[in-house]
Amino acid sequence: MDFKNIRPLKIIRFFILLLLPFFLLFLSTFITMKVILGGNEVVVPDLKGKKVEVAKRELKNLGLDLKVVGEKFNEDFEKGVIIKQYPYSNFKMKKGRSVKVVISSGKKKVVIPKLVGFTFFEAKGILDENGLYLRNVCFSHCVDSDRNVVVDQYPEPGREDVESPYVDILVNEPTNSREYIMPDLVGLPYKDVVYFLEKNGFILKPLDFELDFSHPSGVVIAQYPEKGVKIEWKSPISLVVSR
Repeated sequence: MDFKNIRPLKIIRFFILLLLPFFLLFLSTFITMKVILGGNEVVVPDLKGKKVEVAKRELKNLGLDLKVVGEKFNEDFEKGVIIKQYPYSNFKMKKGRSVKVVISSGKKKVVIPKLVGFTFFEAKGILDENGLYLRNVCFSHCVDSDRNVVVDQYPEPGREDVESPYVDILVNEPTNSREYIMPDLVGLPYKDVVYFLEKNGFILKPLDFELDFSHPSGVVIAQYPEKGVKIEWKSPISLVVSR
């Protein structure tokens, strides 16, 4: 019998017995947390092709909310039907969160009307008559234009290749200084945002791109200054875009 190995074996056995309760405690905590967190997650259903109200009821039964983030013309789905969703179906998410959707505006039958030169309320009426909607309204000081008159718009008048029924306008609002009200840019295609801002003389910082599974690629997911904030002329604007 080798008596030299007896003491090392006792030491190993001692440490095993000493650490075993801690290991069991860790294992029990891990399993409990997995059960708790797992029980708070649900699988996102496929909402494509469903009416908004139907999708809302389905998500409500799962403990989720629905948020409409935009509309696009679509040849395959009637107006008011969901054509895209984020996150996608079969994705697991926690209860209480929102599934973002884009709905169809129906088949494309629109030519962007001219709004420049009309008052804000006249422009809104023209859009209503054409089945279009105001998205972002910016106010600026323009010396050579009447008060409350549209001085610029996007998309430009006459465009027929638009993908959504939204129009952005720039309205003259004289002030003592050149100030603007920051519009809500989150959820909009970043190329359209960059074009509109640069065209109207705003200073845009280099774009930041971040991976974001809750938004489609190429849309603005954060902005600074935030919407509703009054900014001065030539104030720099920062955008974060989803990859």
